[in-house]
Amino acid sequence: SSKMRKAFVPIYFLLDIKEFHLVQCSFSLDDQIDFAKLSGDYNPIHVDPVKARRTRFGHPVVHGIHVLLWALETLVASKSNFLKLVSLRAYFNKSIEMGEIVQFFIKNEDETCAEIQLFSKNEQVTRILVSYLPCGTEEYLSIPDSDPEPQECLDLSSEQLAKAVGSLDLCLNKSETSQRFPNLMRVFPSIQLAELMALTRLVGMECPGLHSIFSNLNIDFTYPCEGEPCLNYRVLSYDSRFGLLTQNVQAPSMAGTLRAFIRPSPQNQKSYLELSKLVKKGEFCDQTALIIGGSRGLGEVAGKLLAAGGA
Repeated sequence: SSKMRKAFVPIYFLLDIKEFHLVQCSFSLDDQIDFAKLSGDYNPIHVDPVKARRTRFGHPVVHGIHVLLWALETLVASKSNFLKLVSLRAYFNKSIEMGEIVQFFIKNEDETCAEIQLFSKNEQVTRILVSYLPCGTEEYLSIPDSDPEPQECLDLSSEQLAKAVGSLDLCLNKSETSQRFPNLMRVFPSIQLAELMALTRLVGMECPGLHSIFSNLNIDFTYPCEGEPCLNYRVLSYDSRFGLLTQNVQAPSMAGTLRAFIRPSPQNQKSYLELSKLVKKGEFCDQTALIIGGSRGLGEVAGKLLAAGGA
């Protein structure tokens, strides 16, 4: 039920293994939809199983920032004092499928920094380097206590990407965030969480937008927390040969760079009506066919042809 989803807290399995702890979790479609509402990143590759089938992945994948926040949530579970982020680097090396078990390893942790490695199927999927300091009584800007307003998922051309610039308003639904990430809300300033949430909305919905793949981020939180409560961005470079986009981001308490790839857009095949003209009526009526993978390429065309012929 929706009430149960709102109270979702991952079940962690901890094993002491020398210098690190093992924790594991998986993400469901309900988790993804709840996070999309919280962050404003409704990119269909994360929340629409049908549309995601037509991408290069062939299935929905978990938001990179969702995984990052879960990792930080696990990291600070045992911390009791107020902290503030100082720096954060994250490398999203491989996509994570919904339902896929992700294992959390923490290495080289001390009082001010940690290295986190996330593994799935014996491969490193994410690497996170984070540093933090006691927060003290430092005051931060107030931001609207709400979910982001839903927006169109943009599909920008190469020319538009190369010169993209803009801003996103910051906000944070504190009640919902406390349900999903209680440790983060207890330990870190809410504006820093709002800034991290805005990063996935930027990449997934606005720049690059529809066909984006979040690659990595490098953020510095040592800036004074001042100015308007918004995230400003400007594209620094776009290499169309590799579909690699680098952009600068700046918000009240942080600044840094993001990198994302633009994945190939889905290939649109001919319609059933067009393909039905290529086969005779009843041409395959005595045949039974098994198509392995018929969502977006040769399998889709074969399925339409066979169906048109009565298979």
